[in-house]
Parts: sequence; C-alpha cells; structure tokens
Amino acid sequence: MTPSANDQAPDEAAADEAMQWYLRLKDDSATEEDQRAFQAWLDRDPRHARAYRDTEQLWQEIEAPARLMAARRNARSSRRLRPIRGGYGQRQPACWWRCSWWPAYGEIPG
Repeated sequence: MTPSANDQAPDEAAADEAMQWYLRLKDDSATEEDQRAFQAWLDRDPRHARAYRDTEQLWQEIEAPARLMAARRNARSSRRLRPIRGGYGQRQPACWWRCSWWPAYGEIPG
C-alpha cells in the first residue's frame, strides 16, 4: 500500500510541534540534547520533516519584511543624526550663528 498525498501532508499537531521545535532550536539556550531530541522527532514520522520545512519557510517569509523595515528605519535614523553645529539632532536654522532672533538656550520666545 502506497501512502496517499493526505498521509504525507503534515497535520495540525505536527505543525504545532514543528513550531515549538523551531522556536526552541532558534533560542540561544538550545542544547545538544535538544538537537538529539529534535532529530528523534524528525525520524519518527516523515510528516514531521515536512511540517518543520513549512515552519521554516513561514518564518523566513515573516522575517524578511521585518528585516527590510528595520534596515530602512536604521538608515533613516542615521540620516537624522548627522552632526549639525551645536550637536547631534538639534533642529537649528542653518544661519544659527548669525540669526539674532534665535532664542538662547532655555529662553522661551515670547
């Protein structure tokens, strides 16, 4: 008897376990014992490997846009913090040393 396509598709329980394994192994505290237990879990059922591959793919698809957004945010913030006369990030007019109307530090314009 050959396995059908439904027998090879990961079930919900296998998908949940795959997610738990993925998160456990991604954690910095994962041990060699965790790796051995994971390999034993994979070897128990061919659907486990499929569920784990699906989980990895899902996380890669989720993380890619997040990394892109973080890179863009970092690029924008580094542009905002360029040195300007008077320090980083201070919003002063380009002619701050010549403008007599610019209030002194701590002075409230009135």
